[in-house]
Amino acid sequence: MNPVMVLQTVVVMVSRLTVAAIFGVSASKKLGQVSAFENSVQGYGLLPYRWVGPLSRLLPWVELGTAVCLCGPPALSEPAAVLAFALLVVFSFAIGWSIVQGRSGIPCGCGLSDRQPISHLLLVRNLGLGLMSLQATQPLSTSPTWQTYLITFVGVLAALGLIGSADQLMANQAHREGTKA
Repeated sequence: MNPVMVLQTVVVMVSRLTVAAIFGVSASKKLGQVSAFENSVQGYGLLPYRWVGPLSRLLPWVELGTAVCLCGPPALSEPAAVLAFALLVVFSFAIGWSIVQGRSGIPCGCGLSDRQPISHLLLVRNLGLGLMSLQATQPLSTSPTWQTYLITFVGVLAALGLIGSADQLMANQAHREGTKA
C-alpha cells in the first residue's frame, strides 16, 4: 500500500470527522439555547428582524444535518463538506462585517464557547475549519483499514483538542479584556 495514499486518506477522514464534530457540538448547543442563539444572530445586525427567529431555529438543524452527512458515505460526505465550507464562509463574512461595523463585543453564537465575543481570532479559526472542509471534499485515496481508523481517531482527538484549546484561549482573552475595561 502506498504510504502517501494512506496519509491522504487519513487527512481526509480526520478533516471530515473533525468538522462533523465541531458542527455537531455547535448545533446541539444552539438547539439547547435557542433564545441565546437568537440574540446572537440579532446582534450581528445583518438580517431583518422577522428573519432572525426562523434562521435561528433552522441553522442548528442544517449544521446537525451537515455533521451527520460528513460521517456518511462519499455520496453524502463530499457534498456536506462543500456545505460546511459555504456555511463557514457565511459565518466568517458575518463576523468580519460586524467587526468592521464596530460590533466586536457581541457573542459569536458559534456554540462552542458560551458568550465568546466575535474577534479576528475567530476569523482565523474559521479559516482553519474552512481549509479542513475543503480537504474533506476530496475522495478517499485508499480503502480504510483498521490502522487507518486508529490513526484517524487519534488525529481527530488531536484536532479537537487544538481547536478546543484555541477557543478556550480566545474566551479567556475576551474575559481578561472585559475585566480591564
